[in-house]
Amino acid sequence: MPTQELLYVSDRPSTTTDEQVVDGIVMPSMRKNRELGITGCLWFGKTRFVQILEGEREAIDDLYAKIERDDRHHDVRLIHYGPIESRAFDRWSMRLIKGDERDTVESIIAEYAVGHADTEDSSEPVGAAVFTSIRRKLRALADVSPFPIAGH
Repeated sequence: MPTQELLYVSDRPSTTTDEQVVDGIVMPSMRKNRELGITGCLWFGKTRFVQILEGEREAIDDLYAKIERDDRHHDVRLIHYGPIESRAFDRWSMRLIKGDERDTVESIIAEYAVGHADTEDSSEPVGAAVFTSIRRKLRALADVSPFPIAGH
């Protein structure tokens, strides 16, 4: 069964502190993802989450369904879902990347992804370009993220 990759964006509740993100979302997710064979990264800014998940279809589908029901994520929007030949985040069960409103990821999401999130056709050129830009930027940030807990 081919490995799948999923990218979503969600709004972050304004009441969620950075410590709650790290302790309440990331640390438990790192352990669970490792058990399920899921890799990926979670970028978070002041107002949004952007996450890429990689793994077997059933594990990704189950996890995404839980995220959609999680009250720590509002307005969850699927940007991309499809098979991949190799994982971009294979070194991390959950790489944590803290961003800010000036971050390139935030700019890409604000400019493109939110307006195109309802597009289900993954072959749409703008959607593919958005996904590729986000994936490339997150992969580059994963190598230089200052969070010491964000490894394995």
